[in-house]
Amino acid sequence: MKQVLLLFLFSTLSFSQTIVVRDDILINTCVSTENERLFLFYPDKLVEVNLNDLSTKDVFYDFSNINFKDFITISVNFKCYFLDPQGGGIYLFENYKLKRIDTSYKHRMQIESSVFAYKNGIYKYGGYGFWSNRNFITKFNFETNQWDFVPHLNSKELPSGSHRSIVKIIEDDLYVYGGVKVSKFNPDIMEDNNEIWKFNFINKVWRKLGVNNLQRDNILNNTKIDYGNKSLFLYKETSCTTHVDFINNKVTTYKNSTLLNSLSSLPVSFFHKNKFFLFVRENPSSPNLVLKIRNEDEILGEIIDQKSFYRNQLVILILMV
Repeated sequence: MKQVLLLFLFSTLSFSQTIVVRDDILINTCVSTENERLFLFYPDKLVEVNLNDLSTKDVFYDFSNINFKDFITISVNFKCYFLDPQGGGIYLFENYKLKRIDTSYKHRMQIESSVFAYKNGIYKYGGYGFWSNRNFITKFNFETNQWDFVPHLNSKELPSGSHRSIVKIIEDDLYVYGGVKVSKFNPDIMEDNNEIWKFNFINKVWRKLGVNNLQRDNILNNTKIDYGNKSLFLYKETSCTTHVDFINNKVTTYKNSTLLNSLSSLPVSFFHKNKFFLFVRENPSSPNLVLKIRNEDEILGEIIDQKSFYRNQLVILILMV
């Protein structure tokens, strides 16, 4: 049964070069770079931000029948979707309404799975449920409105499975690294997952690249921004930023700029049209965040360190001898 969950009442339009966000009452966000829109959801209204001219549109609604604060948002094929973290539930945000489109249920078998988009599809990797981890990929089928298993029959090896892993799509390859996994001998204990894997969607093959050189806290507990074939991890505690180059297997650590040290984790900062859209707190005692738009050379400081992103299998074997 299709359910329309939000009933909107009226809207107002305004123009401003300064976007201010109240993160103390913000429920969720969704970025649609294809539509060049940022959606900010509050308890009683939605704020739609035009990423071209920074004009805003307030849409007021009666919000009383669903709590999507912890839902995962993703933009695919010019549309925003909200995914239930407890199961297969998926909601389409369209025409200022949120409508459930799946026919699945809250199975709790892919908790903290890694959600990503690939060729207009919505995918999940891994996840946790009932003392075990998933080591496979699922894809939402827009025809059946259910989740399908993505086959990997040509693989000679498979990941052990994990949740809270970082995922990155580059062309037809999926990179999976980090996160945590259930202990092989005691399912009540969680262990760090330091492996890096790559899955190719064309030949359906998993391949282990090696062991991650980044510390667990650096990739799990800090802000991540994807741009191009690279990712940035911003660390407030150490005032540095790690730049991950997947193709060249290289990690470069920079000293943080003052701007990055005041960055907020919600709303999620993002990269669009060769610009970083960053939400920063200019006043530590204020609940207000301000949107700042910067070039890459404006946010990265001096280089502190460089090293490989991962050690491959051959290097590991040599070190063990």
